[in-house]
Amino acid sequence: EWHEEGKAEIVPDVLFIDEVHMLDIEYFSFLNRALESDMVPMLIMATNRGITNSWYIPM
Repeated sequence: EWHEEGKAEIVPDVLFIDEVHMLDIEYFSFLNRALESDMVPMLIMATNRGITNSWYIPM
């Protein structure tokens, strides 16, 4: 809402998330909404795990 009121400026940049395997389903939902916006950041996700499930997301 600050952007809409002219109080803040959104500058596209890089969003780096480490330990991405620790994120919960609500955070992935937030990321999905952020990636659908007009000011999409470059998203880089990193983890030190091989093949794994996020511990909050049931498979």
